[in-house]
Amino acid sequence: MRQDPVFDLPWADHRRIDVATKDSRGMRIDYALWFDLADGGTLVLSPRTTLGRPFEAGQTKLDILMRVLRSLRRELER
Repeated sequence: MRQDPVFDLPWADHRRIDVATKDSRGMRIDYALWFDLADGGTLVLSPRTTLGRPFEAGQTKLDILMRVLRSLRRELER
């Protein structure tokens, strides 16, 4: 098991967190977390239901993750 992070993204390097959407069968669905980075780039992360599982997190889990990340960001900015 690898102990070092695969990708290091400090909190100070992103400006906004949102959900990424895509079209699926004629409907727009949320599928991942979208980070607007301070250098002008973007990062899209597709959370899984459980560590080691191949299944993407559903709408409910994405909403919870969004609230947690935004709350954590506000706390760290204080």
